[in-house]
Amino acid sequence: MLRLGIAGIGVIAGDYIGLIAGGRVQGLELTALCSRNEEHIQAVSERYGLQVAAFTDYGEMLSSGAVDAVLICTPHGQHPSMARQALEAGLHVLVEKPVGIFADEVEELLDVLHSRSGLICGVLYNRRASQAYRYVHDLVQGGALGELVRATWIITDLYRTDAYYASGSWRGTWQGEGGGLLMTQASHQLDLMQWVCGMPTSVLARCSTVERDIRVENEAELFLTYPNGAHGHFLASAHECPGTNLLEVCMTRGRVSIRNDSEVDTPAPARAMASRLSLKAVFSMSALRTRMPSGASVSTATSNCLLFSFARPTGLMAFKVLIVYISEFPSYAFALRNFSMKSTSLSTPSAGIAL
Repeated sequence: MLRLGIAGIGVIAGDYIGLIAGGRVQGLELTALCSRNEEHIQAVSERYGLQVAAFTDYGEMLSSGAVDAVLICTPHGQHPSMARQALEAGLHVLVEKPVGIFADEVEELLDVLHSRSGLICGVLYNRRASQAYRYVHDLVQGGALGELVRATWIITDLYRTDAYYASGSWRGTWQGEGGGLLMTQASHQLDLMQWVCGMPTSVLARCSTVERDIRVENEAELFLTYPNGAHGHFLASAHECPGTNLLEVCMTRGRVSIRNDSEVDTPAPARAMASRLSLKAVFSMSALRTRMPSGASVSTATSNCLLFSFARPTGLMAFKVLIVYISEFPSYAFALRNFSMKSTSLSTPSAGIAL
């Protein structure tokens, strides 16, 4: 059982404490909390019925022997030095994003980590654990849809009020946060985009501050170029309401998109697939209807297209997968199945489709 201490008891730390106290993280025991404000420790302990060691001095928690690892949830500028202290004390470290504000501080932290064999230090970009994004990552990186042509992410549902920025003197400042939208809210999407599509070779950006009394950007537009010549577009805003959350990745043999972090759509162009499939591997529309995936239902049916849908639980959100069967001829349909979902495979004794 790994014993964890949390430093910085604010909003985000409260979310993590709730997950741990609720038994959502196996193999982990919360044994210590550290904050300069004792009232914060008392309030969260009472809320979740915690029996943990309380510290107002971070160094004392590190040397107390009460923890094996620390989770750092303090303001951004404190992350590198606090992570370094923990590593030097022989403890594992998990840092709330970002790791730091200045590149040289992060590089120094990496040097310390590399000199401490057996210790682990990571940053909390937890959306990589989403089943939806993991599926799309495997689909794109596995080459099932060919080479990257275009990637576009519209992420404008990150609305932040004036009250949000006023909730902490460090918010909305270069000195405190080290940046605005791209360093804070939208950094999750930037991380996911490079994880799914790879790192671009060049970036052209336009950033601005709109309708908020802050010193950092709350709107950004990025134009990306990838090594193979593919292009990308990243549009983010924290002042629009209502907003949009849509990632679309276009490949040479198909397209995949995620809306609102959970709805995955994987249609593929029929003619592109037709060049790879023989007519021996097609099903009639009536045959498709009798071989729907288990638990699936037809939500759309036309003379040349069936749209099946089913839901799979993924923790706190439903993962809705839309599978499109597109016809090349009126009486036949190519089964463009969801590549990694074995439950959606269609086959007959005499014919099947393998993509």
